Amino acid sequence: MAYFRLSFSHLTYDPALRDEYRRKTLEGLDRLSERERLKVGSYAASWEGDDKRALTLQEELVTRYPDEAEAYSRLSGLYRTVLGDTEKAMQTLEHGVRAVPTYGPLRNSFAYELLYIGRFDEAVRQLEAYAQFAVEEPNPHDSLGEAYLLFGRPEEAIANFTDAIDLDNTFTDSYRGRAWAHAVLGRYDHALADIAAAEDASDSDLLSLYHVLMIKGQLLAQAGRYRAADEVVGEIHLQAENTGVAGVH
Repeated sequence: MAYFRLSFSHLTYDPALRDEYRRKTLEGLDRLSERERLKVGSYAASWEGDDKRALTLQEELVTRYPDEAEAYSRLSGLYRTVLGDTEKAMQTLEHGVRAVPTYGPLRNSFAYELLYIGRFDEAVRQLEAYAQFAVEEPNPHDSLGEAYLLFGRPEEAIANFTDAIDLDNTFTDSYRGRAWAHAVLGRYDHALADIAAAEDASDSDLLSLYHVLMIKGQLLAQAGRYRAADEVVGEIHLQAENTGVAGVH
């Protein structure tokens, strides 16, 4: 299972190493429990392009082990991508929240699905419940900030992004979110200050740093500082060429 987890940590930076970890995962299948074999087997089917088998194994995993919290998000995704059944995808997340009510990432995913279909009040209730049982986690507050920003309430978004940063001042997503909220209100100096803080917090994470730089370029352009925005775009392209990180251009 350690090799299985490691295979996901190298999806972006080193596909060859990812494939090596996948191979080692499959070599150890006979040493896994039934629960773990179902979990790995569903992913292995996807790796081989057999999405229907991946879906069948994921359904079996949830049926046999309803406390397998992570399984609901993947099953929901498979219903959406394999069957095109958005209603079943949503029902699966809701079922998962009821089955494992204190698993934050699942409740977070359900809240975002509610946001996507315009059910703002329900999404906020899910995220507030998440924040109540995960009192030291910044993520529910960050998600609340995004919800309020998405629905045109930037001041409340700023308050929630700030709560997230107060809990973890390295949480770059909240600096980025708060920057957008300030920009919506025309406070570009505040927005760029948050982006500078996000840059400092992203030094060890290349992809996060690229995202911060892209937002910085957009904010500078919105503020009418086109020369500075162009310089940031040039920096993004230069770093992409030097590091070979895919998907930046």
